[in-house]
Amino acid sequence: MAEYKLYYFSKRGRAEPIRLIFAYTGVKYEDIRTTKEEFRSKDSAIKAKTPTGYLPLLEVNGLFLPQTLAIIRYLAKPHGLQPEDPFDSAIADAYADTVCDLVTASLPARRETDPTKKKELGLQVLQEKFLPAMGLFEKRLSDNRQYLIGNKISWVDFVVFAFLDELHRKFGEKPYETAPNAKAYKERIANLPGIKEWIESRPKTEN
Repeated sequence: MAEYKLYYFSKRGRAEPIRLIFAYTGVKYEDIRTTKEEFRSKDSAIKAKTPTGYLPLLEVNGLFLPQTLAIIRYLAKPHGLQPEDPFDSAIADAYADTVCDLVTASLPARRETDPTKKKELGLQVLQEKFLPAMGLFEKRLSDNRQYLIGNKISWVDFVVFAFLDELHRKFGEKPYETAPNAKAYKERIANLPGIKEWIESRPKTEN
């Protein structure tokens, strides 16, 4: 039996889709959290384990796997979350890459320290990037589609859900005013067995 250890900072961030998969599948793992200060220190035991020097990092029976999407895809197949059709699998990759692009677009706002400028940049990325993306998700989820890949949940749903969850935390209902399907989708995943319990019990963090 595989023994999993997930290393990341004390926040949701890039590790949250991985934690959601563990919660949904019921697979046990050790959720090891560190601070940026500890990770950046020259004698950081966690950083010494990383092949790339970045987190998140998954340890599997003493072997180390970096990069969020690589970790997610590794966990998806043995737990029935990998689309079987090659084209569906590529579509899942495309939506995951879209989320990665959106996260990258939000970095200037997230890193800004001036409160006024931070708010301005946040509203700018909402209008220019996030709301158009909501239109993309909304269209995909039309025709009573329950999940992004047909009506069977797959790993990419946890990637998109984590993004939508963070979007709601930062902007409230604004992104969902013209996206009822996306809103229903987010609520559907939030109430799945395992996910609901994780959301209610996970550590309270700022992001």
